[in-house]
Amino acid sequence: MDSMTKNVHVMVAFVSQLTQKPSNVEYRSVDGKEIFSCMQTNEAAVCQLQSLLQEEGGLAKIILIETDQARERVQRDTADWLALMEKYRSESMSAVELLKAQSVCKYSELSQVFEDIEYSKMGIEDSMRSIAGIAERVRAFAERVREEEPEAEVVLHADMTGGFRYAALMLLVVMQLSKYMGIRMGHVVYSDFVRGGESRVHLTDDIRRMFDLVTGADEFQKYGSVQALEEYFSRSSRHSEDFSALFAAMRRFSDAIRICRTSVIEDEMTDLAEKIRAFRQAKPVSIEEEMFSHILGVIEGEYGSVIKNASGEKSDRRLDIIAWCVQKKFLQQAMTLCTEWIPAILVEKKIC
Repeated sequence: MDSMTKNVHVMVAFVSQLTQKPSNVEYRSVDGKEIFSCMQTNEAAVCQLQSLLQEEGGLAKIILIETDQARERVQRDTADWLALMEKYRSESMSAVELLKAQSVCKYSELSQVFEDIEYSKMGIEDSMRSIAGIAERVRAFAERVREEEPEAEVVLHADMTGGFRYAALMLLVVMQLSKYMGIRMGHVVYSDFVRGGESRVHLTDDIRRMFDLVTGADEFQKYGSVQALEEYFSRSSRHSEDFSALFAAMRRFSDAIRICRTSVIEDEMTDLAEKIRAFRQAKPVSIEEEMFSHILGVIEGEYGSVIKNASGEKSDRRLDIIAWCVQKKFLQQAMTLCTEWIPAILVEKKIC
């Protein structure tokens, strides 16, 4: 990404309802250097993102998904709650109102960034419509940003702490949908409240990025493309020699298939088979490599016929490659290979 590109940050979160005995909790930041004193887990997530993004202007939009319980004004009797009610000169507040008030009190620049989405717990089909509605709000914000600043890049963050049991899953789906709207994925935040212990804010970005790994493996499996895998592994600076060699072989094979380099396809297929075997025998040096080793079997299954016969008879190997191209719908490549290879195969096998 160009260093001059402006990032515009948006956060989406389900708002948690208030507990019966609300009190201020100290959450330690991701880097351990800051303490956020918050009554709500959502508030700790806002504080963490504002801290991480302060050099880029902080959050430009916070989309809150609110259940009836989160919007209901309540009264509590704890000392911390009563102190806040006196501060805001109110007898009752909802979880949504308190979150906004506390966030703006700490970061005045957030006063105009909140956007509300009402949500009612319904069936799965209605939840799917809600996912589409949330994604549409994110898309609409991104479109407004691009109209005003065409070169800006919108970055989506998610607070996975609040809401009901499958709220986090809904937000993960929203993030995946947003990728196809030209929105870059940012941080996934989780505020871990530990009663009687140290509460912390965590970034669970790597867990969300597992979707990218699976997508990349599927893309290579189906289309022979390594682009998504390259994007996934580019964020890790530490790779083993065997993995680097395997990935280079995958890239060369992808290029050979894509531009139909008939003179090297066989060699690249043989090399890919060798590099897969070498990687299988090596020990992964990172969690990314370990996870990749678990899904490598799927790739081997899809490339099985050509990999297994990579060192077999030349004519049989070539027929396997042509059949594999047809199976994968690489019809242009299959036709080109047939034109170049089939005449020699017919002569070799004395068919004509």
